[in-house]
Amino acid sequence: MALLEVTVVFLSLWLGSCSSHAPSPPASTPSSAITLRATPDGEIWFRHSRIQLRFDGEMYCRVFLYQDGKHYSINDIPPDPAKAKPTHFIAIGGEEVRDFQVDYKNIGASEIRTQFGAGRRLHLAGYAKTSSGVVIEKKLAVELYDDLPDAAFLSATYRNTDQRASIVVTASSASFFRMDATRGSEGSPSYEFSIAWGDANGQPPEQIDPTYSRSFHTTRQGESAFVDLWTQRMGMAVGDLSTGNGNIIAAVEVTPDRKVALNFQVPGTLQLPPNGSFSTPRIVWLVHTGDAHVARERYRELKRRLTHRDHL
Repeated sequence: MALLEVTVVFLSLWLGSCSSHAPSPPASTPSSAITLRATPDGEIWFRHSRIQLRFDGEMYCRVFLYQDGKHYSINDIPPDPAKAKPTHFIAIGGEEVRDFQVDYKNIGASEIRTQFGAGRRLHLAGYAKTSSGVVIEKKLAVELYDDLPDAAFLSATYRNTDQRASIVVTASSASFFRMDATRGSEGSPSYEFSIAWGDANGQPPEQIDPTYSRSFHTTRQGESAFVDLWTQRMGMAVGDLSTGNGNIIAAVEVTPDRKVALNFQVPGTLQLPPNGSFSTPRIVWLVHTGDAHVARERYRELKRRLTHRDHL
Protein backbone atom coordinates (compact mmCIF):
# COMPACT_ATOMS: atom_id res chain seq x y z
CA MET A 1 0.00 0.00 0.00
CA ALA A 2 1.35 3.45 -0.85
CA LEU A 3 2.24 5.75 1.99
CA LEU A 4 0.60 9.17 2.19
CA GLU A 5 3.02 11.93 3.10
CA VAL A 6 1.03 14.49 5.08
CA THR A 7 2.90 17.80 5.40
CA VAL A 8 0.96 20.77 6.72
CA VAL A 9 -2.78 20.79 6.44
CA PHE A 10 -6.04 20.19 8.13
CA LEU A 11 -6.95 22.36 11.09
CA SER A 12 -10.04 20.19 11.42
CA LEU A 13 -10.25 18.15 14.60
CA TRP A 14 -12.03 15.20 12.94
CA LEU A 15 -9.06 12.95 12.57
CA GLY A 16 -6.67 9.98 13.45
CA SER A 17 -4.97 6.40 14.83
CA CYS A 18 -2.06 3.76 16.74
CA SER A 19 -0.99 -0.18 16.46
CA SER A 20 -0.19 -3.41 18.20
CA HIS A 21 0.19 -5.67 15.16
CA ALA A 22 1.81 -3.28 12.68
CA PRO A 23 4.97 -4.21 10.76
CA SER A 24 8.47 -3.21 11.83
CA PRO A 25 9.43 0.50 11.78
CA PRO A 26 10.82 1.96 8.57
CA ALA A 27 14.57 1.48 8.17
CA SER A 28 15.35 5.20 8.01
CA THR A 29 13.78 8.49 9.02
CA PRO A 30 14.51 12.18 8.55
CA SER A 31 17.22 13.42 10.90
CA SER A 32 15.44 16.46 12.25
CA ALA A 33 12.16 17.38 10.53
CA ILE A 34 8.84 16.58 12.19
CA THR A 35 6.96 14.29 9.79
CA LEU A 36 3.57 12.65 9.57
CA ARG A 37 3.11 9.56 7.41
CA ALA A 38 -0.02 7.44 7.19
CA THR A 39 -0.90 4.22 5.43
CA PRO A 40 -4.58 4.19 4.36
CA ASP A 41 -6.46 2.16 6.99
CA GLY A 42 -3.12 1.23 8.59
CA GLU A 43 -0.21 2.73 10.53
CA ILE A 44 0.16 6.39 11.37
CA TRP A 45 3.67 7.63 12.21
CA PHE A 46 4.31 11.01 13.84
CA ARG A 47 8.07 11.42 14.14
CA HIS A 48 10.83 13.65 15.37
CA SER A 49 14.57 12.93 15.34
CA ARG A 50 14.40 11.06 18.71
CA ILE A 51 10.82 10.42 19.80
CA GLN A 52 8.63 8.63 17.26
CA LEU A 53 5.02 7.56 17.72
CA ARG A 54 3.15 4.84 15.85
CA PHE A 55 -0.66 4.72 16.03
CA ASP A 56 -2.96 2.00 14.72
CA GLY A 57 -6.54 2.01 13.54
CA GLU A 58 -7.93 1.92 17.09
CA MET A 59 -5.66 4.68 18.44
CA TYR A 60 -3.29 2.38 20.31
CA CYS A 61 0.22 3.81 20.40
CA ARG A 62 3.78 2.54 20.63
CA VAL A 63 6.47 5.03 21.65
CA PHE A 64 9.95 4.68 20.15
CA LEU A 65 13.37 6.15 20.83
CA TYR A 66 15.18 6.57 17.50
CA GLN A 67 18.93 6.44 17.88
CA ASP A 68 21.84 5.47 15.63
CA GLY A 69 19.48 4.41 12.87
CA LYS A 70 17.47 2.04 15.09
CA HIS A 71 14.11 2.11 16.88
CA TYR A 72 13.81 1.08 20.54
CA SER A 73 10.63 0.73 22.56
CA ILE A 74 9.79 -0.50 26.05
CA ASN A 75 6.01 -0.18 25.98
CA ASP A 76 4.11 -3.37 25.22
CA ILE A 77 0.81 -3.82 23.36
CA PRO A 78 -0.17 -7.48 23.80
CA PRO A 79 -2.29 -9.33 21.22
CA ASP A 80 -4.72 -10.37 23.97
CA PRO A 81 -7.54 -7.75 23.87
CA ALA A 82 -8.27 -8.37 27.55
CA LYS A 83 -4.81 -7.02 28.43
CA ALA A 84 -4.28 -4.40 25.72
CA LYS A 85 -5.26 -0.80 26.41
CA PRO A 86 -4.63 2.44 24.51
CA THR A 87 -2.84 5.32 26.18
CA HIS A 88 -6.09 7.33 26.49
CA PHE A 89 -9.45 5.72 27.27
CA ILE A 90 -12.48 6.17 29.49
CA ALA A 91 -15.04 4.13 31.39
CA ILE A 92 -18.78 4.79 31.03
CA GLY A 93 -20.78 3.52 33.97
CA GLY A 94 -17.87 1.24 34.85
CA GLU A 95 -17.54 -0.16 31.30
CA GLU A 96 -14.16 0.59 29.71
CA VAL A 97 -14.39 2.13 26.24
CA ARG A 98 -11.01 1.53 24.58
CA ASP A 99 -11.19 0.83 20.84
CA PHE A 100 -11.90 4.05 18.93
CA GLN A 101 -12.02 3.49 15.17
CA VAL A 102 -9.92 6.14 13.43
CA ASP A 103 -11.41 8.57 10.94
CA TYR A 104 -8.72 8.15 8.29
CA LYS A 105 -10.26 10.61 5.87
CA ASN A 106 -9.51 13.52 8.14
CA ILE A 107 -6.06 12.78 9.55
CA GLY A 108 -4.12 16.03 9.58
CA ALA A 109 -1.43 18.20 11.10
CA SER A 110 -1.18 21.93 11.68
CA GLU A 111 1.72 24.27 12.29
CA ILE A 112 1.78 25.64 15.86
CA ARG A 113 3.74 28.08 17.98
CA THR A 114 3.39 28.06 21.77
CA GLN A 115 5.58 28.72 24.80
CA PHE A 116 7.52 25.61 23.70
CA GLY A 117 8.39 27.16 20.34
CA ALA A 118 7.46 26.17 16.79
CA GLY A 119 6.15 22.72 16.04
CA ARG A 120 3.34 20.67 14.60
CA ARG A 121 0.14 19.29 16.08
CA LEU A 122 -1.27 15.97 14.90
CA HIS A 123 -5.05 15.63 15.07
CA LEU A 124 -6.59 12.17 15.34
CA ALA A 125 -10.27 11.41 15.82
CA GLY A 126 -11.96 8.10 16.45
CA TYR A 127 -15.36 6.75 17.40
CA ALA A 128 -16.51 3.97 19.75
CA LYS A 129 -19.92 2.70 20.78
CA THR A 130 -20.87 1.71 24.32
CA SER A 131 -22.86 -1.45 25.05
CA SER A 132 -25.96 0.76 25.33
CA GLY A 133 -25.41 2.12 21.82
CA VAL A 134 -24.08 5.60 22.66
CA VAL A 135 -21.36 6.74 20.25
CA ILE A 136 -18.37 8.47 21.87
CA GLU A 137 -16.02 10.67 19.88
CA LYS A 138 -12.37 10.86 20.91
CA LYS A 139 -10.06 13.59 19.58
CA LEU A 140 -6.38 13.16 20.33
CA ALA A 141 -4.04 16.14 19.96
CA VAL A 142 -0.33 15.28 19.78
CA GLU A 143 2.34 18.01 19.66
CA LEU A 144 5.99 17.78 18.63
CA TYR A 145 8.29 20.81 18.78
CA ASP A 146 11.35 21.63 16.68
CA ASP A 147 13.60 22.29 19.69
CA LEU A 148 12.33 19.36 21.80
CA PRO A 149 13.25 16.24 19.81
CA ASP A 150 12.74 13.91 22.81
CA ALA A 151 9.26 15.09 23.88
CA ALA A 152 5.64 14.57 22.83
CA PHE A 153 2.70 16.47 24.36
CA LEU A 154 -0.77 14.90 24.41
CA SER A 155 -4.34 15.52 25.49
CA ALA A 156 -7.64 13.88 24.59
CA THR A 157 -11.14 15.31 24.26
CA TYR A 158 -14.21 13.07 24.51
CA ARG A 159 -17.69 14.01 23.30
CA ASN A 160 -21.04 12.34 23.86
CA THR A 161 -22.49 12.44 20.33
CA ASP A 162 -25.93 11.24 21.43
CA GLN A 163 -28.60 13.92 21.05
CA ARG A 164 -30.81 12.59 23.87
CA ALA A 165 -28.95 10.43 26.40
CA SER A 166 -26.54 11.61 29.08
CA ILE A 167 -23.63 9.41 30.09
CA VAL A 168 -21.57 9.15 33.27
CA VAL A 169 -17.79 8.95 32.88
CA THR A 170 -16.54 6.91 35.83
CA ALA A 171 -12.83 6.77 34.91
CA SER A 172 -10.42 8.46 32.51
CA SER A 173 -6.82 7.47 31.75
CA ALA A 174 -4.60 10.25 30.41
CA SER A 175 -1.58 7.99 29.80
CA PHE A 176 -1.61 4.22 30.19
CA PHE A 177 1.36 2.01 29.31
CA ARG A 178 2.29 -1.62 29.79
CA MET A 179 6.08 -1.69 30.11
CA ASP A 180 8.25 -4.67 29.21
CA ALA A 181 11.93 -4.47 30.20
CA THR A 182 12.87 -7.33 27.87
CA ARG A 183 12.27 -4.97 24.93
CA GLY A 184 15.15 -2.81 26.10
CA SER A 185 17.33 -5.40 27.84
CA GLU A 186 17.09 -8.96 26.53
CA GLY A 187 17.30 -11.69 29.14
CA SER A 188 15.91 -9.53 31.95
CA PRO A 189 12.55 -10.15 33.64
CA SER A 190 9.78 -8.01 32.14
CA TYR A 191 9.43 -6.03 35.38
CA GLU A 192 13.14 -5.27 35.85
CA PHE A 193 13.11 -1.47 35.57
CA SER A 194 14.69 1.30 37.53
CA ILE A 195 12.08 3.88 38.47
CA ALA A 196 12.17 7.47 39.69
CA TRP A 197 9.25 9.48 41.06
CA GLY A 198 9.13 13.28 41.05
CA ASP A 199 11.41 15.76 39.29
CA ALA A 200 13.84 16.41 42.15
CA ASN A 201 17.29 14.85 41.59
CA GLY A 202 17.61 14.24 45.31
CA GLN A 203 14.87 11.60 45.24
CA PRO A 204 16.71 8.29 44.77
CA PRO A 205 15.60 5.74 42.19
CA GLU A 206 14.03 2.41 43.13
CA GLN A 207 14.23 -1.04 41.59
CA ILE A 208 10.97 -2.68 40.58
CA ASP A 209 10.47 -6.20 41.94
CA PRO A 210 7.61 -8.68 41.33
CA THR A 211 5.50 -7.22 44.18
CA TYR A 212 6.02 -3.54 43.34
CA SER A 213 2.98 -1.24 43.67
CA ARG A 214 2.99 2.49 44.31
CA SER A 215 0.76 5.49 43.59
CA PHE A 216 0.99 9.27 43.79
CA HIS A 217 -1.95 11.70 44.13
CA THR A 218 -1.16 15.28 43.07
CA THR A 219 -3.83 17.01 45.16
CA ARG A 220 -2.68 15.24 48.34
CA GLN A 221 1.05 15.49 47.85
CA GLY A 222 1.19 18.97 46.35
CA GLU A 223 3.59 18.18 43.50
CA SER A 224 3.40 17.48 39.81
CA ALA A 225 3.08 13.85 38.80
CA PHE A 226 6.27 12.60 37.11
CA VAL A 227 7.41 8.99 36.68
CA ASP A 228 10.45 7.72 34.78
CA LEU A 229 11.25 4.06 34.03
CA TRP A 230 14.45 2.92 32.33
CA THR A 231 16.67 0.00 31.39
CA GLN A 232 20.23 -0.05 30.11
CA ARG A 233 18.86 0.47 26.58
CA MET A 234 16.41 3.36 27.04
CA GLY A 235 14.13 5.23 29.38
CA MET A 236 10.64 6.68 29.11
CA ALA A 237 9.11 9.30 31.41
CA VAL A 238 5.54 10.56 31.77
CA GLY A 239 4.79 13.93 33.38
CA ASP A 240 1.74 16.06 34.09
CA LEU A 241 1.83 19.53 32.50
CA SER A 242 -1.72 20.61 33.31
CA THR A 243 -1.98 24.18 34.58
CA GLY A 244 -3.88 25.26 37.67
CA ASN A 245 -4.88 22.74 40.32
CA GLY A 246 -4.25 19.47 38.54
CA ASN A 247 -5.82 16.29 39.84
CA ILE A 248 -3.93 13.19 38.73
CA ILE A 249 -3.31 9.79 40.26
CA ALA A 250 -0.11 8.23 38.93
CA ALA A 251 0.11 4.52 39.67
CA VAL A 252 2.72 1.88 38.87
CA GLU A 253 2.33 -1.82 39.60
CA VAL A 254 3.55 -5.19 38.38
CA THR A 255 0.77 -7.11 36.62
CA PRO A 256 0.08 -10.86 37.00
CA ASP A 257 2.00 -11.53 33.76
CA ARG A 258 4.99 -9.65 35.26
CA LYS A 259 4.75 -6.59 33.03
CA VAL A 260 4.69 -3.10 34.58
CA ALA A 261 1.49 -1.06 34.27
CA LEU A 262 1.87 2.74 34.41
CA ASN A 263 -1.33 4.76 34.55
CA PHE A 264 -1.99 8.50 34.84
CA GLN A 265 -5.65 8.56 35.82
CA VAL A 266 -8.05 11.45 36.34
CA PRO A 267 -10.07 10.57 39.46
CA GLY A 268 -13.77 11.18 40.04
CA THR A 269 -16.91 10.93 37.94
CA LEU A 270 -18.39 13.30 35.39
CA GLN A 271 -21.80 13.48 33.76
CA LEU A 272 -21.78 14.35 30.06
CA PRO A 273 -25.10 15.66 28.71
CA PRO A 274 -26.06 15.18 25.06
CA ASN A 275 -23.26 16.66 22.92
CA GLY A 276 -21.26 17.38 26.07
CA SER A 277 -17.47 17.02 26.13
CA PHE A 278 -14.45 17.14 28.42
CA SER A 279 -10.65 17.11 27.98
CA THR A 280 -7.93 15.26 29.83
CA PRO A 281 -4.92 17.05 31.37
CA ARG A 282 -1.94 17.82 29.17
CA ILE A 283 0.71 15.13 29.54
CA VAL A 284 4.29 14.96 28.22
CA TRP A 285 6.12 11.78 27.19
CA LEU A 286 9.93 11.87 27.20
CA VAL A 287 12.40 9.32 25.81
CA HIS A 288 16.05 9.16 26.82
CA THR A 289 19.10 7.02 27.47
CA GLY A 290 20.82 6.67 30.82
CA ASP A 291 19.09 7.29 34.15
CA ALA A 292 16.41 9.79 35.16
CA HIS A 293 18.70 12.84 35.29
CA VAL A 294 18.13 13.93 31.68
CA ALA A 295 14.37 13.41 31.75
CA ARG A 296 14.01 15.24 35.05
CA GLU A 297 15.95 18.23 33.75
CA ARG A 298 13.84 18.35 30.58
CA TYR A 299 10.63 18.15 32.63
CA ARG A 300 11.75 20.98 34.92
CA GLU A 301 12.60 23.05 31.84
CA LEU A 302 9.11 22.51 30.41
CA LYS A 303 7.48 23.52 33.70
CA ARG A 304 9.62 26.67 33.81
CA ARG A 305 8.40 27.63 30.35
CA LEU A 306 4.80 27.14 31.45
CA THR A 307 5.33 29.24 34.59
CA HIS A 308 7.06 32.01 32.64
CA ARG A 309 4.20 32.18 30.14
CA ASP A 310 1.60 32.29 32.92
CA HIS A 311 3.38 35.30 34.45
CA LEU A 312 3.54 37.34 31.22
